[in-house]
Amino acid sequence: MNLEKVKQEIVNPKIGLIQGLKEGLDIHLPVPMHLYTTYRKSLIDDKFNEVIKGDLDGLGYDFESREIAQIKAIGECLERYCASYSDEKMFIKGSYHTLKDEYKVVDPCSFTRPFPEQYLEVYGERYEITKDSEMYWVESVDELTGLNTLVPVTAVYFNLGPNHYSNHIRESISTGLAAGNSKTMAKEGAILECIERDAIMIMWLNKISAPVIDISSIEDDFLKDKVKSLEEIGFSTYFLDITTDIEVPTYFVVIKNNYEKVPFVQVGAKSHFDRFTALRGAFLEAAVGINLFTRPFKREFVDITDIKKINSIHDHIYYYGLGGGQEKLQFLFDGPQKTFTPETKVHNIEELKAILKEKNLNLYTVDVTTEDVEEQGIHVVRAVMPELAFLETWLPMLNCKRLTSVPLNLGYILPESFNKDPHPFP
Repeated sequence: MNLEKVKQEIVNPKIGLIQGLKEGLDIHLPVPMHLYTTYRKSLIDDKFNEVIKGDLDGLGYDFESREIAQIKAIGECLERYCASYSDEKMFIKGSYHTLKDEYKVVDPCSFTRPFPEQYLEVYGERYEITKDSEMYWVESVDELTGLNTLVPVTAVYFNLGPNHYSNHIRESISTGLAAGNSKTMAKEGAILECIERDAIMIMWLNKISAPVIDISSIEDDFLKDKVKSLEEIGFSTYFLDITTDIEVPTYFVVIKNNYEKVPFVQVGAKSHFDRFTALRGAFLEAAVGINLFTRPFKREFVDITDIKKINSIHDHIYYYGLGGGQEKLQFLFDGPQKTFTPETKVHNIEELKAILKEKNLNLYTVDVTTEDVEEQGIHVVRAVMPELAFLETWLPMLNCKRLTSVPLNLGYILPESFNKDPHPFP
């Protein structure tokens, strides 16, 4: 991405795809870093119809580089912009059974999702997807076979018309959406995010006390200095190794306020082929949460253990950040201590694909780059990995074989029931 060119042609308060790129939060940041936010207005067509909503902003941050922080903020905004624009001419309507003889189609029942009984318990009526459920589909690429394959449009796009959400399989969120200077780079980011969220939910729903890394064993002076700086202002940092059977290094970081005041706790996570990149990324994500909570804002505490009170994914971080459910987090700190080792078994996408094939885990991608974004040399890709555990906003997605198979394969004892407490992840 040519940052200056993108800023000149895309960031414009009157006619740009992005109306603003703002540095900082107008306050002193307790955790020093470069932080930028982007915002955009609604996009309307020549008939003044709202084509893309204007509430899809972006956040970018980095400890060392102002340029990287700006690129991240712009990239996140463009990811959501691209995934909010779709051409209905590309959609195919039908059920798995009516389409499978003419097309290669993903089995909708292979997607991780809530059980029908969960809908009944919370909302008073069953909701179930079958192979006869009629829905809209869009073409993707099966990354393991190279074949074009139909996937549900709700697994790819936001901002769809109401009719497109009939028989939706699960909520449409940003998991598996990434931007990059090349399609390959965007694919990698999208896929790794799916793996990260899979690891988080396997850990959370099973209340697994994952190994806690001995910080002194991490040979990264920069990271240690950042952890020490947080200690000096009253925060303790915990690095959890939540890597799954997919074997891509994945870490979950918890930053806890020792003074037991707002923000009580913030978390972050990252998967990456390089362990140091994963560690730093998870820590950075948790640290930015501390900064975001320093903004003066009025936010009533909402007990989101009642699912019906959840309005957005942000309610999860507010619940724990404002002091709710601290006892629900205790298991995160109870894992055995582990020495950090930098070696990894999976080094790139091709090696990852071999593991996915071995484990019968599917991987589909859709290039959602719009023409105006592609002109800037930016690509946006959505990765769809149906069988992986899925991070939810509302109902925990318990209809997932990996929730039981992975912990058993890793040597953990399964709980009597899944942990239905709301997760703390942003």
